[in-house]
Amino acid sequence: MVKMKKWISKYGSYVVSIVLGWIIGSLDNFDIWIMFGDTPFLLVLFVFWGVMYLLLLLNIFIHEAGHYFFGRISGYTLVSFRVKKWIFIKEDDKIVLKRFNVPGISGACLMMPPQPFREDFPYKLYNHGGWIFNLITFAILSVILLFVPMGLELTALLYFFALIALSLALSSGIPLKTRGYPNDGYDTRSMKKSADCRRAFYMQMYIHGVFVSGVRLEDMPEEWFQHPESADSSKPLIATLDEFRCFRAFGKGETEEATRFAYELIQRPGLVEFQRNELRCVLLFNEVLSECRPEVIHSLYTKPLQKYIRRTSYMPARHRLTYALEKIYYRDDEKAMKAKKKFEKSLKAFPYRVEIEIEKKAMEEIDERALKSREQLSHIIIQGL
Repeated sequence: MVKMKKWISKYGSYVVSIVLGWIIGSLDNFDIWIMFGDTPFLLVLFVFWGVMYLLLLLNIFIHEAGHYFFGRISGYTLVSFRVKKWIFIKEDDKIVLKRFNVPGISGACLMMPPQPFREDFPYKLYNHGGWIFNLITFAILSVILLFVPMGLELTALLYFFALIALSLALSSGIPLKTRGYPNDGYDTRSMKKSADCRRAFYMQMYIHGVFVSGVRLEDMPEEWFQHPESADSSKPLIATLDEFRCFRAFGKGETEEATRFAYELIQRPGLVEFQRNELRCVLLFNEVLSECRPEVIHSLYTKPLQKYIRRTSYMPARHRLTYALEKIYYRDDEKAMKAKKKFEKSLKAFPYRVEIEIEKKAMEEIDERALKSREQLSHIIIQGL
């Protein structure tokens, strides 16, 4: 069993690649093109990829539904349910639809774990639920395809539906990292091996649930964000809890300590790139509002970060950062006003109410800092005259 686990950990990504290759290669043996007759090839291709995308969305929904189902029977309660950019989130005991996204993560069912915390809290079923539902979907569709006669169109549809379900089950259930992102199997294995990882996972889920209910990170108890010094900080679950602690320190105004900690976290192997970019955005914003040193700003405001800012333009924080740069650093009031309008528009669909209030306050701080900076500049000019 130990040898098998090591083999899966080492070669799991290759297995997934082979399965995906099989899915693509199977097109040669499954003549679906005949059903389109003389329809132009580009139109066929457009329709084909559109259908494939819808099947993928449906499988992502099924995956997250698996997390929800097994979470519920394990004593968890729903906080938010996201597929791509659409998120259902609990707000005043109602479920509302908003827009939110995390680069590299196509869906997430986040739940509040059962209280109080126990070392043996149920985490396995909740984490395994996604790939289990995908695998069940694949099994049901396989039985239908084998024993139920149907037309070519429906056969093709169910065929690809089943293959996508299988690929998601494998890519989620086999413990591995994809582009640095740990999957459900990887996190579950980490928690099985480490009590520190179990507690870190529990606290992340709990902190997120409390945050969605309207409590700022800086207003939460400090011990929620702590872990033993012996904890392996290279593990993604431990590193993510440290990221929460860093954001909390920034929120409390402990800028010097938080800045040092943020630079340290950026070098951590346990964080994925979008987490590093979030930290860079916070560092950049604080630099603009404090010393505003050109060399520091240019070291942070790189082309990759600018690309990330554009990719996450649904977040008010991105437009707030752009507003600060244009208003204070570049002194371009026209571009600053455009950023402010985009900021106000992004607030309407953003799901986290407590963060909206934080962002509005930050915009006021930018205006105060810009006014102070211009008064200082005017004073210097008058003295020069």
